[in-house]
Amino acid sequence: EGAATADEIRQRGRQALTLSVDVADSAQVDRMLVDVVEALGRLDIAVNNAGILLDHSAAGCTDDVWRKIMATNLDGVFWCARAAGRHFLERHQPGVIINTASMSGHVADEPWSHLAYSVSKAGVIMMTRYLAAEWGEHGIRVNSISPGNIETKMIQTQSDHRQQWIEATPLRRLGRPEEIGGVAVFLASDAASYVTGHDLVVDGAYTCV
Repeated sequence: EGAATADEIRQRGRQALTLSVDVADSAQVDRMLVDVVEALGRLDIAVNNAGILLDHSAAGCTDDVWRKIMATNLDGVFWCARAAGRHFLERHQPGVIINTASMSGHVADEPWSHLAYSVSKAGVIMMTRYLAAEWGEHGIRVNSISPGNIETKMIQTQSDHRQQWIEATPLRRLGRPEEIGGVAVFLASDAASYVTGHDLVVDGAYTCV
């Protein structure tokens, strides 16, 4: 999938690089940034989008499940944001960092049981605010996006809940991936040049009711 996207980018006359990285490993993340800069020359925008979801009750959440989710969803986002931030700071270069959070970082999605996922995403939202405050004077903008129920592979694994999600969403449908992509493009663009430290919820008003 990543290779196909890279090919499409190259066909449009642009450069593209695909790398396989475990974002839970900070050394791999740091190496990734080196490889990206060597191949493409510089970094301007970082979108931290890796995440996993494992169902569990609060009482039934094992140590392994908790650590696995936090390692990818929270640690991984920080390792990537830190690597990007260091790159911008060392070069006295402005930049943009966009972290993928979730509406689950705002509400308890009962009856769906994913405590660790929600906690990890709430952490991403706070991390985003903190980094925006610390790095703002250097021209580095940091924002997050909190998607609602979007038509992705992650949602497809939860197909038993699909109709419930639709009925609980005022727009009465699930979101489309391109509706998240459009928000990311906005946050990365000069149209959002005064937007930082913000979590933009894209959920069809799911969290409003």
